Amino acid sequence: MNVFLHRISHHKEISYPLLERNILTIGWSDFNSTDGIQTFDSDFQYAYGELWRSRYTLYRFLFDMQIGDMVIVPSWGTFSVYKIESNANKIQFLSQEDRKDLQDWNGNYININDSGYMTNGKNIIDLGFFRRVSLIASNIPRAEYADKQLTARMKIRQTNANITDLQKNIESAIEAFNKKQPINLSSKLLSEIQSSAYETIIRWLNPDKWENLIRLYFEKLGASNIDIPSKNENGKDGDSDIIATFDSLKTIYYIQAKFHEGTTTSDWALTQIKNYATWRGGTDDYSTVLWVISSAKEFSDEVIKSAREQSIILISGMEFVEMLLKNGINGFNKI
Repeated sequence: MNVFLHRISHHKEISYPLLERNILTIGWSDFNSTDGIQTFDSDFQYAYGELWRSRYTLYRFLFDMQIGDMVIVPSWGTFSVYKIESNANKIQFLSQEDRKDLQDWNGNYININDSGYMTNGKNIIDLGFFRRVSLIASNIPRAEYADKQLTARMKIRQTNANITDLQKNIESAIEAFNKKQPINLSSKLLSEIQSSAYETIIRWLNPDKWENLIRLYFEKLGASNIDIPSKNENGKDGDSDIIATFDSLKTIYYIQAKFHEGTTTSDWALTQIKNYATWRGGTDDYSTVLWVISSAKEFSDEVIKSAREQSIILISGMEFVEMLLKNGINGFNKI
């Protein structure tokens, strides 16, 4: 698969409405040859009288691009990604369905005249060829998801270019966009150190220190009060390792802290935290939130289903590490 950049710089007023219909276009409407690569230069000179360097943009569109290739289309502060689905065709071969109720930005209806040229009813529109495409990702903000190399390449002035050398950069941008994880220093640092931080926690902490780490997290969040309930509370039902109260939010968090590796497969912690919150009862005007924070990398499907049914939030070890890092590490010397 090759990757191409293709800039909509010619007759934007109709090229963009066509692109919304998954039709990618280029100009050169006076070029009529279908003889192919071998006669391209002679055919071009016959049509235009000169061999302009800009002819290579048409050559790439007609012959270099192939079905299955990826096309990046830059726009105002964004870019969209498409997959090529057809060979190049003359604009006159747009189907009736493609042309149905087609209007430019000025509200002019667009048609194909008897000579095979596109027209708005008054003037000829210099669009000569099209390819059918399918959308992969739309309107990706450049500033948030394009890295330095991709940003620089999208600034080139020519209509199109082969940018296959940036395929991984583009795929990373699409992945980050789909996950809503913009490329910035914070996110890059986070992705680099999250796994190693998690492994360090698993290696060096124990259940008591894991619980203390969670307590510190809520302390740094600004909890009004953090309570570590006694394990021997009289008459209690269930268990909560930490209770964090945020008066400004009128919210009380009940947290079960579990320290182990692998996958959390038991819903015992869910039962414990649910029963404990019920036993403690509600507080006027305060909402109650139930969390189970496990150092394990994941929860079993059964636990996830049970938590959803009981409105309990599950946080895995990796997720909690991300929360810690985003909140800053000042005070970790206390652990």
